[in-house]
Amino acid sequence: MLWLAKLLLGISLKAVPEYRLPEVITIVLRRENGQLGFSMVGGRATREGDLEIFVQRIAPGESAEGDGRLKHGDQIVRVNGESVLAATYNEAVTMLQYGGNSVTLDIVRGSHYPCSECAQSLYG
Repeated sequence: MLWLAKLLLGISLKAVPEYRLPEVITIVLRRENGQLGFSMVGGRATREGDLEIFVQRIAPGESAEGDGRLKHGDQIVRVNGESVLAATYNEAVTMLQYGGNSVTLDIVRGSHYPCSECAQSLYG
């Protein structure tokens, strides 16, 4: 279909942005020294408004770095099966703190639009 757009519109294929479907990844992290090894930012009712929760930093030498799958900018949509789409930052932190020795994260990576739309369609 892109060749048709090029032919009809006379545009370069390089000018057409590549659309990527968001990737949903489930990651299980085990606590090392009581830590999971990442920090996050966002949440409902922040100074900037209601935001999704994103991974802000991966701590060197900790569990998340050792696992290698969690990346800066990943959106966290579930913690141990519970949605964090409407959670405040403190609620999400509490879910992680009391999640046990291992925590299951569902993350969304690679979307080009607010991920709450994508996560809602994936998780209802």
